[in-house]
Amino acid sequence: MNALTSAIKRAKLWTQPPFTAAIQKEVTKLLTDATTENPIATTKLIDYFGSELQFGTGGMRALMGIGTNRINAYTIARITKGLALYLHNTWDNHLGESTSQKKILGVIAYDSRLNSDYFAAITAQVLAENDIHIYKFNAPRPTPELSFAVRTYNAHFGIVITASHNPKEYSGYKVYNEKGAQIIAPADRLITEAIHKIKSYALSLDKYNLTTKQAERNLPAAEGAISYLSEKFDNIYLEGVLSALPPLQNEAAAKELKRKFKIFYTPLYGTGITVIPKGFRRAGFENFHLIEQECQMDGNFPGLSAPNPEEASALTVGQETLAAEQGHLLLATDPDNDRVGAVVATKLPTQKKPVSFKTLSGNQLAVILTHYLLSRLKETKQLAALEKPGFIANTIVTTPLMAVIGHRFGIPCYKTFTGFKHIAALIDIYEDQQTFLLGAEESFGYLVAPYIRDKDATGSALLLAEAAIAAASNGKTLVDVLTDIYLNYGYFHESTFSLTLTGHTGKQKIETLMNFFRTTPLKKLLNIPVTHVHDYLAPPKNDQNTITSSPVDYKKGDSYKSLYKNAPPLPAGADVLQFTLKDQTLITIRPSGTEPKIKFYFSLHANVTHAAELAQTTLAIADTVKMLTAELRNIAEKVW
Repeated sequence: MNALTSAIKRAKLWTQPPFTAAIQKEVTKLLTDATTENPIATTKLIDYFGSELQFGTGGMRALMGIGTNRINAYTIARITKGLALYLHNTWDNHLGESTSQKKILGVIAYDSRLNSDYFAAITAQVLAENDIHIYKFNAPRPTPELSFAVRTYNAHFGIVITASHNPKEYSGYKVYNEKGAQIIAPADRLITEAIHKIKSYALSLDKYNLTTKQAERNLPAAEGAISYLSEKFDNIYLEGVLSALPPLQNEAAAKELKRKFKIFYTPLYGTGITVIPKGFRRAGFENFHLIEQECQMDGNFPGLSAPNPEEASALTVGQETLAAEQGHLLLATDPDNDRVGAVVATKLPTQKKPVSFKTLSGNQLAVILTHYLLSRLKETKQLAALEKPGFIANTIVTTPLMAVIGHRFGIPCYKTFTGFKHIAALIDIYEDQQTFLLGAEESFGYLVAPYIRDKDATGSALLLAEAAIAAASNGKTLVDVLTDIYLNYGYFHESTFSLTLTGHTGKQKIETLMNFFRTTPLKKLLNIPVTHVHDYLAPPKNDQNTITSSPVDYKKGDSYKSLYKNAPPLPAGADVLQFTLKDQTLITIRPSGTEPKIKFYFSLHANVTHAAELAQTTLAIADTVKMLTAELRNIAEKVW
């Protein structure tokens, strides 16, 4: 059955009750237009109904709209019914074993996006009707707070309605396990199988087609099955965050710097506004200011193409304010407050020299956080006092410089697949034998200590601010700190570019590209030979935990192999390809798990001994990356 035939078959079911009259009318028109060989309508029909939503990174993320390939009230209800089936299959025979709970318990949160409150209400009611008790936040709250709540209440699962940093047209549905981590195999497969058993989307939603509070009041079957979490839980969460951080700098000099050091914060219209200002006040940052126009929780994200701290355009208003108000640090978080970006000034509160600003990349933030955390733990003797050996973790597309720094401190760095759920899995694997200290991924997600099982912008932002104060106490900025790290550990440059390919056709193009790179491996790039290819779909080999197949001449004799040799095995099954060039440049290619993109990652390294050499090397490597990008774009266009 081809895509159009499948789409027509699915769409016809949406032209009759219980789907709303408006939906029936729209789908009927779409079917009529598509069958008269209107290519635009045909493409639209296939895009809406040609496939069904699939679980990706911890759940699903997609555009909102009608159809089986969109997030809407019907797809949310069907998926939730499938999840309920999975939960009963998993937990019914184990209730009461470790706790007094006689029912399956879950926690639901939602972000500030359009329809998030409505989708969360539907999710809660469907679960309640299926004999599952729910703790539901009564207002938008951060994703990491959801993870913390799952652990606090010993819940069996959690759900958060969020599309993270995607544009406003998107929504998402993340599922968490009993540890507060996003689901991974085999749970994702089992949930998908349970969803497939729910054949019909024709679930009556009349009772949900109201405001959120009305919907919750008009369900007798759910009465007493839903409890509500208020803003009081924010305080419990913040206590957990602050207790997990290394000792705050409370010396008289540090307190004075915290009064002078001017920090600005934007939640980008998201949920960070509910917890981050409180957290910074508790940590003693008195000179903390808000980008007021971006503090209202608003799913339209006014003025932003996407509320993504990875993108410089999302920081424009904040950076303008930082410059106008002569601030020293801008922090920005995405709508569900699990990613944090930063812009730093190149002058200190005590300096009057001309100021400029630097936007830090996700990898640079990971490096700064790693170096500060390990330095602070060593300084306070907590590193030596660990009862269990410590470790840090990152992903296969995150900077190896984290591992270099960890190696110097005697702390191993474990790498795993892209997605913080895999770092969370490492925490659980080693929970009884080792102490987790820090996890990071290049896409601006970090976790300090294992108080939750997902990335958390609150703790990360606080740790970064503490790092800035520590630097300032030594007469340096975070830019200076980064320079010192490069001079002491080697210069690493990481960057990425993506090709956005939307719709059913875009999905096919991404698959075609991955198949091409897999079956026709690159022999050289920029006339530099490819010396090693690692296909993570294939069964693991002896060197599967190394980033390259031969040592790199790091300072102090470090090498990729020595840094990662004790990492846990990475299983086969990830749609990721890595190519190592003769000069040790690393190129990674993978489809995004959350967006309609194919992503290309570059990692380059050079040893430098002084600032002038660093400046020259930085420019030279940037030029190399531009040429690599152009060549790979050209290859992709030829494949299409």
